[in-house]
Amino acid sequence: QRNFDRPIEVVGVVADIPPFTPGVATQPEIYWPFQQQPRWGSYFVLRTSGEPAALAQAVERTLAGVDPDLRPVRMQSMADLVSARLARPRFQMILIGVFAAVALTLALVGVYGVLAASVAARTRELGVRLALGASARQVLGLVLHQGMVLAGVGVAVGALAALGVSRLASALLTGVRATDPLTYGLVAALVLLAAAMACLIPARRAARVDPMASLRGE
Repeated sequence: QRNFDRPIEVVGVVADIPPFTPGVATQPEIYWPFQQQPRWGSYFVLRTSGEPAALAQAVERTLAGVDPDLRPVRMQSMADLVSARLARPRFQMILIGVFAAVALTLALVGVYGVLAASVAARTRELGVRLALGASARQVLGLVLHQGMVLAGVGVAVGALAALGVSRLASALLTGVRATDPLTYGLVAALVLLAAAMACLIPARRAARVDPMASLRGE
């Protein structure tokens, strides 16, 4: 048993060691010499360049040669141990990724639907523009500009909302801040690029409007 009635000599201080499980805060710990505080069991880490299963068999044979009663209670490869510890965070990240993909798909469908409806409602106007001398490139740029303004407003609102809930997401992140500007910039660029692709089909349709048919309709 540890005796806290007598002074304890500190022989060294080590830096913080991150917990094995992501998202868990680092807690104060004390390393005790084995001779002063023996344990009923110990953990050993063995490095091998071959298959871990072959090393496990060699460890069992070596321990049996020392004492037939010495048997490892549990042996795991580092890959299995890491996979087990990361199962929950990995599932959470996959779930968040699925939700993000669904949200992006809905946003693209919304942008496409709004622009397609706008082009359909402005068919005569666009035809008149073409008849009065506007080029197909100008009409294409007009519709793309309208769609990208809509997408830009959506990205700005989404970024503000993401900053508002960043504290909730910080518990699920490891090695990156919840307000990392690079991540925000890459996500915004990805959304704008996807929105531009969604705008392209209605914009090209607007550029191919027949001006004579629009004038006859007028």
